[in-house]
Amino acid sequence: MWSSRVHSWPELEDELASCHRPFMLDLVRHGQTEANAERRFSGASDVDLTELGERQAREMGSRLTERYDLAFHSSLTRSRRTLELALQSSGARAESVIEDPRLAERSLGVLEGRPIMPIPQYEAGDLAYAPEGGEPYTSVAQRVLSFLADLGRAARERPEPLRALACTHVGPMRVLIPVLRQAGDPAQVLTARYANAEVFSFEVSELVIPPFLADPLLGRPRGL
Repeated sequence: MWSSRVHSWPELEDELASCHRPFMLDLVRHGQTEANAERRFSGASDVDLTELGERQAREMGSRLTERYDLAFHSSLTRSRRTLELALQSSGARAESVIEDPRLAERSLGVLEGRPIMPIPQYEAGDLAYAPEGGEPYTSVAQRVLSFLADLGRAARERPEPLRALACTHVGPMRVLIPVLRQAGDPAQVLTARYANAEVFSFEVSELVIPPFLADPLLGRPRGL
């Protein structure tokens, strides 16, 4: 049974260090939403796809592989609907489709619903910053690293290489992709842009704490 538990930082160090069996992961962002179209922050608010977003999801299906052992969406409608449309349109088969709240967009607190604007703290690479009532990227990192660690464990338990698909949001992708690429500049991490319905494919052979999370001056959690 799949668990969506967020591991402690010491647990994550051990879990990531034990990920030695390669697995394949296709990582995608949901299609355009009403908030995207209106250039507003949506954050953890549950907003629907636009007609364009649904079309993007269907077209994205043509870029997926034919079979996945596990396919994931977040607890938000735009992620679930994008994955549903992509799989339906492509004919790709997923043995299990799982909702994992660890893949959900970060809360932006008081900024949700407001027009998109630059956030100086993100441009400075401050992973510990959060808007009032929101979630810091250190927290996002902890939950998405927990997701990756659990994928690594699932890969160890299978005789054949694991193939996984995850439909998520730009906030988690800002952590997931640099983790998988071992990026080092937190300012670039927190300001990266990923297009709606964009697909990123990875063959993962090891998982480690990335450089942008390893510097204690940039909000490294206690005990990491």
